[in-house]
Amino acid sequence: MNDPAAAAGTAPPAARYVGQSVARLEDPRLLTGRGRYVANLAPVGTGHVAFARSTRARARITRLDVKAAAALDGVWAVWTADGLNGDVGSMRGSLVLPGGGGPPDHLLADGDVRFVGDPVAVNVYAGTGSHGQSLETTMAQIVADALGVHPGDVRFHQGHGTPYGFGTGGSRSAVIAGGAARAASAGVRAKLLRVASELMEASVDDLDLGGGAVVVRGTPARRTTVAEVARAAYMRPDTLPADISGGLEHTARFKAPPVTYSNAAHACTCEVDVATGAVRLLRYAVSEDCGVMINPMVVKGQIAGGAAQGIGGALLEEVAYDADGNPLATTFADYLVPSAAEIPSFEFGHIVTPSDSPGGHKGTGEGGAIGSVPCVFNAVADALAPLGVRLTDGPLSPQRIRAAIVEACA
Repeated sequence: MNDPAAAAGTAPPAARYVGQSVARLEDPRLLTGRGRYVANLAPVGTGHVAFARSTRARARITRLDVKAAAALDGVWAVWTADGLNGDVGSMRGSLVLPGGGGPPDHLLADGDVRFVGDPVAVNVYAGTGSHGQSLETTMAQIVADALGVHPGDVRFHQGHGTPYGFGTGGSRSAVIAGGAARAASAGVRAKLLRVASELMEASVDDLDLGGGAVVVRGTPARRTTVAEVARAAYMRPDTLPADISGGLEHTARFKAPPVTYSNAAHACTCEVDVATGAVRLLRYAVSEDCGVMINPMVVKGQIAGGAAQGIGGALLEEVAYDADGNPLATTFADYLVPSAAEIPSFEFGHIVTPSDSPGGHKGTGEGGAIGSVPCVFNAVADALAPLGVRLTDGPLSPQRIRAAIVEACA
C-alpha cells in the first residue's frame, strides 16, 4: 500500500485536536453503566470530608465537644474553627481577588453561626472522588496535539499526583490544568524526540512527529512509532546514552495569570400566562467568549448546563425556611429543578479573544450560569410591564407571579 506522506518524503501531518469537537472519550463508559462516582471510589491515602452543620439560623457557639466523633471507627480527624481557619484563611478572598483580600469567608463558623447549615466542624473519613467537566477529553486533546498521537491513546487519571491542588473550581481547569498539561507534554515530547534520535541515528532537528510516528524528514523509510520509542525508553534504557534517563515522564507545574476574563451575553424571549402565572421560554441565545476553545462541543455543553441551572434558579429553585429558620425544601419533591420540558433549545455564539495563557484558553464554567438568572428574570419582568407589575423577588413561580399581577391590578 502506498503512503502518500511517505512518498512525498514527509512525516504524516500532526493532527490538530484542540479546537475540534472531538467525541467525548468518557461517554462510552458513562452511558454503559461503567462510570465511577464518589460512592465507588476509595483511593488509598485520601479522605472524605463531612461537615457538621448548624441547626440554628442564628446562634453563638459556646462549646464544641468533638471527643465522641473523634473516637468513631474510620475517623482520621475532627477539626473546628480553632484548628482549621487559621491555616485555610479566607476562601473567597484568596480565590476571587488577585493577591487575596476581600471579606472573611472562613471554612468553619467561628464564634457565631449565621444561617441554618453553617458548617461548624469537619469529620474526615476514608474515600473520596472527583467530578468531571469532560477533562478526560479536553486534556487528552491538548496532550495528543503535543505528542502527535490520537486523543483516544491518552489516558487521563483524576485524583492522582500532587496533594497541593484543590480540585476543580473557579473555572480553572482549562487554564491551570491545561497549562500544566501543555508544559508536561512539551517535556515528554522533547525526551521522546531525543530518544528517537538515538534509535534512528538522526538529529532531533530532522525529526517530524505526527500520526503516532517519528519520521526522519526527507527519508520516509526511516520511521518508527511512538510506541516503539516508548518501549525502548522503558524496557531498554541501558541502550541509551548516560545523559538520557529511562522512561518518558515529565512533571510540570503552571502558574496562571492573576485573572483570565471570560464573559458571556444572554438574551431570551418568553410568554407569561396571566391567568396561571406560568412562564414559557420561547427562544434563548448565548454568546460567550472563553478564549480559544479546546472542544466546542464541550463548551456548548457547559454553557447549556449552566444556563439550565440559571433558568431553574430564576423560575423554580427556592430554599425556603419557616419562621424558626428550619428548611422546608428538604427533598426534590419540595425543591424544584428544571427538566427538559422547561428548558428551551439554546442558540450559541462564540467570540474568541485569547487569554494571556498557553493556548489562549479561559474558563467557561460560569458563562452559562451567571447571565441566565437576570436574563430570564428581566424577560419575565418586561413581559408583565404593560400590566404595571413590578417583580422584586425570585424565584418567579406561578404563585408569585399571580400574586404580583393581582396586586398590580387591584
